[in-house]
Amino acid sequence: MPIQDNLEALAAEIETTKTDARQAAAVFAEVKDYRDQVAGRIVDLAGQRAVIVTRRAGGDFHADDGTQLALLAADIEGLQGMLVDADAALVTAAAQQEQAACTLARAYAAFSAAEARLALAALDAHASALLGLLGDTLHQRHAAAAKLPADDRDIQATIARGVDLQQIWLAELAAARATRSTAPYGSRPVWPVPDSLRDAVTRLHLNNGRLV
Repeated sequence: MPIQDNLEALAAEIETTKTDARQAAAVFAEVKDYRDQVAGRIVDLAGQRAVIVTRRAGGDFHADDGTQLALLAADIEGLQGMLVDADAALVTAAAQQEQAACTLARAYAAFSAAEARLALAALDAHASALLGLLGDTLHQRHAAAAKLPADDRDIQATIARGVDLQQIWLAELAAARATRSTAPYGSRPVWPVPDSLRDAVTRLHLNNGRLV
């Protein structure tokens, strides 16, 4: 798949995963709210039972105390069962929310990587063009130096060399290592090197760093 098409697909995936993440967060909030309501109701009923028990401990008895305490105990017991179920549902909702968040984070990371690959493709093409221009320029300077009088050749050859192509080549290799290229060291740079520049580098190596 072309990088641009892949980028569009990943952008669409982000929107989908964002929707999933929002839904998971909404479910978690709803389940948590329900769980908190159940827990709060248990606290309220326990408080009512404590009031009756405290009053009776002080010698104040009402005729319906037994009935009220029995109803409160039954309600609390039922709510405690509901609370267990709500806690289990909350754990599930939390896991789903976390999974949705992780999926969204991976989608963003994949999109960022695709953007980087697209940028690198453009930069590699630009770098290749610049290297080609450099090689052509150095060839032209070499040709101009070749027309100078013989007694000026040593000086003019140094001038014609211009940029140290050996250093350029080493920079290429360093860039390849920095991008974790799987190619053997020195076998190829990150981007294609024009033939004119490759030939110039070869001549430098064969002639001890002098472009001849």
